[in-house]
Amino acid sequence: MIFIQIGFIGAYKNRLSLLQIFIGTLVLILLLQLIAAILGFTLRTKADTQLHNNLMDSLSVYKTGNGDVVHEWDDLQQSRACCGVNNATDWLQTNGTIPNSCYLNNNSTQTFNNGTTYFDSGCYESARNLFIRYSRVLGGVSLVFFFVEIAGLIVAIVLLRDLKNNYGSV
Repeated sequence: MIFIQIGFIGAYKNRLSLLQIFIGTLVLILLLQLIAAILGFTLRTKADTQLHNNLMDSLSVYKTGNGDVVHEWDDLQQSRACCGVNNATDWLQTNGTIPNSCYLNNNSTQTFNNGTTYFDSGCYESARNLFIRYSRVLGGVSLVFFFVEIAGLIVAIVLLRDLKNNYGSV
């Protein structure tokens, strides 16, 4: 973050050119943040569809025994207490069997309160909720930084005007 140092030195040493570089860089960063926020908001639906499609596609890869896919699905289903993309029937349609990771503690004989032996909720909804939760946190942190940058920009502009009025073009 050398541009922060440039802004600090420009303010401390009363250097108009350094303050102008700082203000220009800060405006550029704010514009890039605004573009990223707009893209994130508009592409949210596409990302949601992509998540669902990737999960569905990976179900058939699970059957081939790909170690990474098997490990990730098993870990996801056990940690999030879910089964399949939408529900356990996704496994039945794709692979013909429900994997052990769909069962509580990988035990197919244990029965839940609803009478099933496997998790009945799908992993897509769980993954989507996790994504939404973290995106809200990221959005909140970004918003705080955005307002801090706006405040810094206002202070730098006021200081630049004051220096121009008091010292002229230095």
